[in-house]
Amino acid sequence: MLNQLKLTALSCACGLGGLFAQQESIEGIKFSDFHGVREIENVGYYTFFEEENQRGKTRAYNVRFLNYDYSEKKNTLIELSKVATVSTSENNDSHLVIGFSDFKERTQKLKSFDQDGNIVGELEWTGKVIPGVQIFKAKDGFALVKIVRPKAMSSKANYEIVRVDNELNVLWERKLPGELVKGVVDLIADEEDRIGLVYSSGKGAGKEKYSQHFMKLDENGEVLFDEVFAQNYFYLPNKLLVDGDNMLIFGSYPKNGKSKAIGVFAIAYDNDGTQIAKNEVDYQSDISPMIRAAMSEEELNMKENPQFFINDVVKTENGYMVVTETLRMRPSIGASVHVSTGGSGGSLQANTTLIMGDFLVLKISEELNVNSIQVVNKKKNRVVVGGTIPNVSYALPIIKANNISNFQFIKQDENKNNQLVYTIRKNFLNGIQIGVADLDADDSVVKSMLVECDLEKMKAINAFDVMNNEEGKISVYVYRKKLLSFYDLTF
Repeated sequence: MLNQLKLTALSCACGLGGLFAQQESIEGIKFSDFHGVREIENVGYYTFFEEENQRGKTRAYNVRFLNYDYSEKKNTLIELSKVATVSTSENNDSHLVIGFSDFKERTQKLKSFDQDGNIVGELEWTGKVIPGVQIFKAKDGFALVKIVRPKAMSSKANYEIVRVDNELNVLWERKLPGELVKGVVDLIADEEDRIGLVYSSGKGAGKEKYSQHFMKLDENGEVLFDEVFAQNYFYLPNKLLVDGDNMLIFGSYPKNGKSKAIGVFAIAYDNDGTQIAKNEVDYQSDISPMIRAAMSEEELNMKENPQFFINDVVKTENGYMVVTETLRMRPSIGASVHVSTGGSGGSLQANTTLIMGDFLVLKISEELNVNSIQVVNKKKNRVVVGGTIPNVSYALPIIKANNISNFQFIKQDENKNNQLVYTIRKNFLNGIQIGVADLDADDSVVKSMLVECDLEKMKAINAFDVMNNEEGKISVYVYRKKLLSFYDLTF
């Protein structure tokens, strides 16, 4: 029997406008069978879970498509082994591609859906180890990063860019050079169907034995250029942006020969591979003097030089708005772990407390000069992660994979002002608060507003996420006690 979608009522006072007296719920989903909810940009959401009361090696899974009001658009049943999960997904303006990792068949199964939830294309990769995949939107289709390892947990891998149309027909393939490639950090496509990507390459223990590359491919997959922009493993690019014929790289960087991130960088390349602008903004010498002129030491939620990672970058009329999250790391011996990484063993574990502080928003010109810095002041948030995490380069993949970041997304309000939506968690999955801050305010210090609602009082939450919705609304899903519930917040 299919799980039934039920409508119940919830009343709640909300400090940012209100929580609708509405809650949609899907009942009877076991925690082991639930694989989350994800947004389909400009369309709605999908959720993936195993059907109830199944036995045998092959199982039926629901891919349930929902509108932004959570009404069901389509429920598609697909067959996978009992040890399968969603690996990743991405949508463009007309189609959604979901990657399903089937561990029994050692197969990565990619399926393309149209906006009505119908399967319109399929692509499968099989190997000794399940091929990994990253999915990025591109013109009239997608760019896939295929990752093939010779054996499980191997540090070696072959990376290949596979360009497909909306029905997952392969248009071209381009292998990245050699087994020294350590990962594709980000990929972006422009309107001319040219693809830019950042990847790391190198081996060994020395930081300087690794190089950070920016590669650009034409519409047929031919290499236009492959430029090295840093010679340090911990030079951490994590955001690409297209601006006309130019492509820009944003991230955090360390001192020469060191690993701790001390500031934020931006680099711009033109279509010929010429580096036309670069700026490294150091926290101690560039950022700190500007923010301490606007805030006292007691007001800042970063008492010492923090590390950084880029949350998002927005193109503005005068340049770019770079939203960064500050991070500190502290040893936490024997403390209760919120996120397990398998990185520690023994009876007394050496764990790491990740402390998320204020957001720093750098407003920079098209020439990459800093015009102003804005502080989004908020409560500190602590999450204990299993194992020893020495710096932001190691922390960022864990943060992304486990929804640890306070940052959720940037949303425009009815006046087209950029609003930062974030979360604060009292105990990672309990005591959840949602905040909103106006990034277009002229103030150097933005006091963000916290929503006051029943979400903060909920206990025993197994999973949650904050998602975009239509104008003026934010969506939240909460999964607990076999019940998947959806909430609307206005702001």
